[in-house]
Amino acid sequence: MIKPRKKKTESQKLRDECDDLMREIIRKVSGNICRRCGKYHERIEWAHFIPRKYLKVRWERDNCAPLCGGCHQYLDNFSMEKDEFFYGLIGTARAFELNRIARSTSYKVDKEQIKHDLEEKLKLLEA
Repeated sequence: MIKPRKKKTESQKLRDECDDLMREIIRKVSGNICRRCGKYHERIEWAHFIPRKYLKVRWERDNCAPLCGGCHQYLDNFSMEKDEFFYGLIGTARAFELNRIARSTSYKVDKEQIKHDLEEKLKLLEA
């Protein structure tokens, strides 16, 4: 017997909207070029250094990179190479700062504000 899907909460819908906006920003900024192999890919992926479950840095530009499916899968399977790749992009100091922010308990994520900010960034890219 197939279970019916649960309806998404408003918070989950808002998270998904922010994801869609950030994914579009990454594609526009990268021109669909993989940051690891340097090749053009029609479907570039939005890869994260710190996992997406850490909402405080989920939509931080420094926490992600445009990768092709192969490079994304490779880096997700080899954590030392992934760390080295992201440290090379953003530097170790920024990587440690993102880790600190991700684990902090000092504030709650305002997805409405994040959505607004991402919409503004996307408008600037499309102008």
